[in-house]
Amino acid sequence: MKNIITYFFFTIIPIYIFSDAVEPIKIAIIGCHDPKYDHIGIYSHLSKSAYATKNGYDFHLYTEYLLDVSRKGYWYKLIAAQKNLPYYDWLFYLDSDAVIMNHSIRLESLIDDNYDMIAAGTNCEGFPVLSGQFLIKNSEWSKKFLDEWFEVGDTNIQPGYDGGALIKLYNERPDVRDHIKLIPLVNMGSYDWDYKEGDFVIQFAGYIFPEKEKRMIRYYNLSLLQNNQ
Repeated sequence: MKNIITYFFFTIIPIYIFSDAVEPIKIAIIGCHDPKYDHIGIYSHLSKSAYATKNGYDFHLYTEYLLDVSRKGYWYKLIAAQKNLPYYDWLFYLDSDAVIMNHSIRLESLIDDNYDMIAAGTNCEGFPVLSGQFLIKNSEWSKKFLDEWFEVGDTNIQPGYDGGALIKLYNERPDVRDHIKLIPLVNMGSYDWDYKEGDFVIQFAGYIFPEKEKRMIRYYNLSLLQNNQ
C-alpha cells in the first residue's frame, strides 16, 4: 500500500501538474540607426544586448547597410519589426538615444495580450502616442498595421517621420486606437529630466550630438554599476 501511495504522489501527480506548463513568451528586442549615429547608438545597443542576455531575449541590430531603404533612419524600425515579427510572440523596439537602466524589469510585465501593440502615451493634446519605444505582437493586425504605418510616410505632424505618421493613424482611426494600449511613459522610457533611480529606461530626446553622447556614456556606465556588470 505504501508503495502505491508513493508512486501516486511522486510519479503521477507531477506529470499531471507539469504536463500543461505554459511555454515562455518568445521576445526579441530591436535596435536601429543609420551609420552616422554609431557613436551614440553603440551605448544604447550595448545596454539592450546586456539586458536581452540577462532576461533570455534575442536582440537584433539594424543599420543602413542591412536595411535597403530610401528613407531616413527613423523608418528603419518598421522594416526591422516586419522582418522579425513572424519569428517571435512579441517585439520590443527602443530608440538609439536611450539606455536600459533597470535589468530586473522584464518586458512580460508590460505585455497585455488583449492588445496588439503597447506604446507610451502622453498627456499632450493632439500628441497622444510616442513611437520611440513600443511592444508589438505577432498578429495579422500588427503585420498589416506596420505596412500601413510605413505607407503614411512623412507628414506635417510633429515630431514628423514615423512619429508623425503614428499620431496621424492613432488620431484618425478608431480601429487603430482599439488595438493599441497606451501606458505611462515612465513605464517604457523616462526622459532624463524625469528619470529616477529604478526606472526602466532613460532617454535623451532633444539634445544635440555632443551633449547627447556625453549623457549616453555617463548613464551607460551607470547602468553597468546598477546592474552589477
